[in-house]
Amino acid sequence: MKAKLLISAILVVAVTAFIFNTPSSENKESVLSSSPAGGDRFLYGAIHSYTASSDNYDNLGLNLTHSYVDTEWNDTLQRHVPVGWVTNDHLRWPIGNYEQGLRNAKQTMYLHKESRFLYQRPKIEWLAFGQSSTYMTCDPVA
Repeated sequence: MKAKLLISAILVVAVTAFIFNTPSSENKESVLSSSPAGGDRFLYGAIHSYTASSDNYDNLGLNLTHSYVDTEWNDTLQRHVPVGWVTNDHLRWPIGNYEQGLRNAKQTMYLHKESRFLYQRPKIEWLAFGQSSTYMTCDPVA
């Protein structure tokens, strides 16, 4: 009997504490509006989902896109190196070379339901996945 009373008392205290500590709707709205990601806006996208000639991007209701970096041959290093999908974004070039291209891409994306894009830099790609294996072919000894 004593255990039942103790459990009942703990349950009543827990329910009372939960009721009085639940944030009001005003507090919830202030938390959402101060969110850096744009409030309660959900970003919905896919990899390589946006191209300049793509009508499906808007029809599907997407508002986020991402594109992986491409590669190009570097004569100095004698290997492929990453290159960005914005014009003039090469591995060792300064930001001034591709800054305007990035701004233009951002403005273009914003026209499509205030879309965002995840931009992957070649320098980060190089640092993260820059290891390589070099294989040499040898002529068999006759």
